[in-house]
Amino acid sequence: MKIGIDLDGVVIDSETTFRTYEEIFDIDILKGDNLVNREEPKFQARYNWTDEQEQAFIEKYFLTVSKQFNVRFYRSI
Repeated sequence: MKIGIDLDGVVIDSETTFRTYEEIFDIDILKGDNLVNREEPKFQARYNWTDEQEQAFIEKYFLTVSKQFNVRFYRSI
């Protein structure tokens, strides 16, 4: 048996789902616009959140986002 882990979003589209919830958290929960760099892949550098805000995001959304990942299907040639 082989087990693979997707760390870079090739098989599971976690980035899109996380970005959606990051925006919801930043605008609806924090009531602000703390976006610093839209092109940054890590939310820790994309937003100007405190350590407490980052932890609150993880506690509030990590499980939810983990259940909503979209699987990317590729056809081999």
